[in-house]
Amino acid sequence: MKKISIILVMLFWCNVSFAGNLKIYHADENSITMQLTWSYTKEQSTAAAHCAKYKKFFVNIWDEDKKNKRTTMYCVSEYYSTFNGQEVKWTNYDPNSDFVKNKSMSSSSGDKIAQAKQVCRDLGFKTNTEKFADCALKMMSMQFEAGNRVATSSGGTKQEIIVKQGYDVGDLMLGMSGIIRDANNNRSSSGRGRCRIFKSAYHADLICR
Repeated sequence: MKKISIILVMLFWCNVSFAGNLKIYHADENSITMQLTWSYTKEQSTAAAHCAKYKKFFVNIWDEDKKNKRTTMYCVSEYYSTFNGQEVKWTNYDPNSDFVKNKSMSSSSGDKIAQAKQVCRDLGFKTNTEKFADCALKMMSMQFEAGNRVATSSGGTKQEIIVKQGYDVGDLMLGMSGIIRDANNNRSSSGRGRCRIFKSAYHADLICR
């Protein structure tokens, strides 16, 4: 009996790790459950270090199991005032953190790629072709935001391409001239109308017939 008791105790402790002097009962990219000591500074610093491994911040909603002396804190990548229906009591979320900036840059880059590809599709380039890839790369080099494509009274389409601050409309016109020339060669071979770009003060209108 004594030997069996020792084995059971060893198995129990195999499921528990330690962070500093705190027992950790569970930890993954979404949460960490640890020993409740009512030393919130120690518990929150442990949660912050754990969540940072996944480039996230912690939120403390006082999710506590006082009977078993355990507390769970959660890992998030955004700011929350409430979480899981509970008020957030404390978080180390920092909008100036590299975690937030890198995520924002990644999202912005993704939007830019999607817009560049959409403009090239609207011009008539077929996806997965060399001309389409060349068009997308050239569009990516320009600082722009594309508006929604709308129908014109003449039966064609019009799309507003807005230049971003610090970028020149003339540079946009110059950069797109070669793209539109290639697009029109493709369009004429398939019997479609031509595309032209018209300069305005802070944007250019791309019109295809």
